[in-house]
Amino acid sequence: MRECQSEASARPTTLPRITNAADWERGLRASVRSSLGSGWTVREDRGKARLEARTEATKGTITLPFDWSRGNVGDILARTRNIFALVTDGYELRDAALIANNNHRLERIQWEAAATAFRARLLSSGNRIKEQTYREDYAAYIDYAIELLSSKKPPRNGGELAEQTAEKWREKPRALEKCCIAINRFLEYATEHHGAPAKSWLLSRERLKEIRGRPAKKKSLAHLEEEEVLRLFEENRKGRNGAEWANYVALVATYGLRREEPWHCEPREHPTKGWQMYCAYEKISGNDRTKPRWLRALPPEGSSALWGDLVEAMRQGKLPLPNTNPQAWNNRLARMSYWQSLNEKYETKMRLSLKPGALRDTYSFRAHRRGLRLNTICLAMGHSITTHQQHYAWASEETPYDD
Repeated sequence: MRECQSEASARPTTLPRITNAADWERGLRASVRSSLGSGWTVREDRGKARLEARTEATKGTITLPFDWSRGNVGDILARTRNIFALVTDGYELRDAALIANNNHRLERIQWEAAATAFRARLLSSGNRIKEQTYREDYAAYIDYAIELLSSKKPPRNGGELAEQTAEKWREKPRALEKCCIAINRFLEYATEHHGAPAKSWLLSRERLKEIRGRPAKKKSLAHLEEEEVLRLFEENRKGRNGAEWANYVALVATYGLRREEPWHCEPREHPTKGWQMYCAYEKISGNDRTKPRWLRALPPEGSSALWGDLVEAMRQGKLPLPNTNPQAWNNRLARMSYWQSLNEKYETKMRLSLKPGALRDTYSFRAHRRGLRLNTICLAMGHSITTHQQHYAWASEETPYDD
């Protein structure tokens, strides 16, 4: 009997598990799981509250600035919900915690300084752009983004910033495209050089497509009738600097120039063709740069009596151009009643796209109608065959006919 009692006393006794968790601790954890979902919890760590995330999307732990006590339950729960909302918006867990505590480097980002530095980078880096290009393709979009970021309720991440900025140009497809490109490049620069967290502020390709939306169906480009080109020349003779603007029209119509190029034209003696017009302009597009080129004169029918030999006129200094910037051409057309009547004809009635560069587009149509080879036209206009065919419907090789 004693042996049995001795053996029984020697056996290890299994005691019930004892937990030190108080009711308020169990209640707090239950509230966190209910609010944030499975994989989120809080616990005590060296007297402080600690938030843990163990989900497929988020993993990590951060210490909260609250003592682990019954009196801080409300603060701990509110802070975990704020952090969870920021993580849902795309912030990393540690960034979200610092932002919620008003102690994050993002709060100290000088967005205006970032925008100024971004502009300087574009104008001076290896693939530098011209000041005019920045004004047309970046300035309005970046300025509006900075205005949003400086507001009382600024965007909290790159997606919100791009969405709110793009909304201003939602009804203008080309401007919307430029806006998305500008904001995307600006955010890439800000994350690389100004401390904005990449996960929060970089735009994914899918998000960018979502913001841009389905591209609008492009209208076919309008080309002017020959008599309309001559009438445009006559209309530009009128008013302030009329003679100079008429010269501008003559050059663009005869040589199919881009808006900026008349100011870069000069007569040069060709090795085999005598005196010809040469364009020294170099258009920058991404990593590409167009080469200076010899031009090919294809004046509209009936133009010889109006402007004659442009090469000889320029050689004699008798072909002055307006002392202004290329954008002034767009502004001049917008104020011209004759251009408005052309716009009514082509845009409203014929559903064609009439651009300020219609004289260049008309040169392309004229060249094809006169039977010039495609590569010759592209050399004269200063772009690739692919670009030419994508831009002009009349240059496309897609046809059901073999004759």
